[in-house]
Amino acid sequence: MRIRKGWLWGIMVFAGVTVIAVSLAGITLYSWIYRPALIYTDKDTLLFHIRSDEAFDQVNQNLAGSGWFRSQRGLQWVAEKKQYDQLVKPGRFTLHRGMSNTEVIDLLRSGKQTEVNLVFNTTRTFERIAGVVGRQIEPDSLEILELLTSQTIYEELGIPWEQRFALFIPDTYRLFWTATPREFIDRMKPA
Repeated sequence: MRIRKGWLWGIMVFAGVTVIAVSLAGITLYSWIYRPALIYTDKDTLLFHIRSDEAFDQVNQNLAGSGWFRSQRGLQWVAEKKQYDQLVKPGRFTLHRGMSNTEVIDLLRSGKQTEVNLVFNTTRTFERIAGVVGRQIEPDSLEILELLTSQTIYEELGIPWEQRFALFIPDTYRLFWTATPREFIDRMKPA
């Protein structure tokens, strides 16, 4: 039996188109996973914040809205494959220009935050301390103020109410952005 020339030609064209389609899909997936994706920025490092109450959809929307990434579809695809939607962790993350989608998602999944250099120069009033600290870490200044003005916290720490301002020595302290007001107070406590 002899195969007609038309059939052979059709099989070769189909095979060629299939090879091209598979190659294009492979190149696309490779670029989504390994190619530098964080490229649309003038800075070498960027800070990205994820609040404690944010879910994957909000984080994804914030990343898409940043305009920093080559392909938002690629970032979302990698996030879904790595099940990041189930592992969203809050924090302040440092992203570096040239990171791939995989590196970005791995960093966010790990929860490896960048510490904040918490700086305050005055301790005249609790309102002022709470305002300065509230601009540098996640908790609201009102939450911080509520704890600062609570006599109970100073009793727990063994600090007399009259000496409460002695706890807050103006300096630079290292804290995680997600630190609670209680963790802030504990950080101020002398060792």
